[in-house]
Order: sequence, then structure tokens, then C-alpha cells
Amino acid sequence: MQRKHICVYVTATLLFLGSITPTYAQILEQLQDANSFQLKEDVRLKDDAGLQHIQNIRRDRQQNAEDRRQNNKSRRDALKDKLSTFKDQRKKVTVERINTLLSNLQQNIVARMENHVSKLSAFYDRLEAAEKKANDAGKDTTTVKTALGSASSAISSATDAINQIKNSDYTIVINDESTAREDVKAAKEALKGDARTARSALVTAKDALKDVARALHALRTP
Repeated sequence: MQRKHICVYVTATLLFLGSITPTYAQILEQLQDANSFQLKEDVRLKDDAGLQHIQNIRRDRQQNAEDRRQNNKSRRDALKDKLSTFKDQRKKVTVERINTLLSNLQQNIVARMENHVSKLSAFYDRLEAAEKKANDAGKDTTTVKTALGSASSAISSATDAINQIKNSDYTIVINDESTAREDVKAAKEALKGDARTARSALVTAKDALKDVARALHALRTP
């Protein structure tokens, strides 16, 4: 009966993963209760250092975000200034419209992909819990653990690829009115290339999770 339950669970997992296109949740180690004053002091110092590390990361992220905002504003201002010199007003309006479309497309791509990677991370957590349960039951889960490691790395890579799009500025950089068509194309290709890379990373992560599910399924085979 238990084997049947595992089979149904793994099969359902594989079917769901196959139906989606393509955060990575970190598992913090839980400290055991200290049996001596010195150990408690060591734990306190470690917690203080960890808190400081987290605060430093948050400060750096805020600074990086502010730097990106300033850089993006500078590029938008540069585009605005460049377009003000255009003699062809129709071309000017077209560039402005395409630049707005690129900005909206960037946000939509990031939102969709973050949703996909969130689903993959949730399945990773479920598969990891299934591996732990099988290991506690005395089964050899070495292959599953290896597959989980690969899946974890794949999800992390996908997350990084999505963040690359999220943190990039695809504002059109106009060199000259005569090169506007090529300049617009360059901005479009930059976003398209990054989106293609991120989607490929999501597919790799999805396939890695399928490997974990298959490894779990193999445990039920005598």
C-alpha cells in the first residue's frame, strides 16, 4: 500500500512538471540546545555574526538597487535628450513607443519566470522531504541526494538568469538619428537573448527535478 502511494505521488509530480514551462529556498541548519555556557556563548556570537552578515547583504542590495535606479534614469534622460534632436517626428514617436514596450515586456517576462521558478522550488522542497522520509525508512537514497544537488544548482542558475533580466536596463541607446533602426534592434536583441538564456535555465531546472522524481520512483523497485 505504501509503495502504491509513493508511485502515485511520484507519477503526479512528473505529470505536473511536464505541464509547466519554465526562490531557491535555502535550508538553515538548526542549532541543538547547548549543554554548557561556553557553547551557548559560541552560538550567541555566531548568531550575532550571522545577523550582521544579513544586514550587510540588505544594505548592499539597497545600494545596488539605488545605483541601478540612477543609472536607468540617466539612460532614459539620455534617450529623451537624443530624441529631442530628431528631425523626423514620426521616427521619434516610434522609438519612444518601442522603448516603452520593451520596458513593459521586461517586467512581464520577469513576473512570469519568477512564478515558474517559485513552482519549481516548491516541488524541490516536496521531493527533498520525500527523500528524507525514504532515508529515515532505511532506504539507500544516495542517487536521490545526488539528483537533488543537481536540481538545486539548476534552480539557482535559473534564478540568477532571471535576476539578470530583472536588474538590466534595456533602454534604447541612440547613437544618431540615422542609426535609430539599428539601435532599436540592438536593445530588442539584448532582451531577447537574456530571456532565451533564462528560459533555457528554467527548462534545465525542470528536467533536473524530473530526474529526482525518477530516482525516488526507483526506490520502490525491489
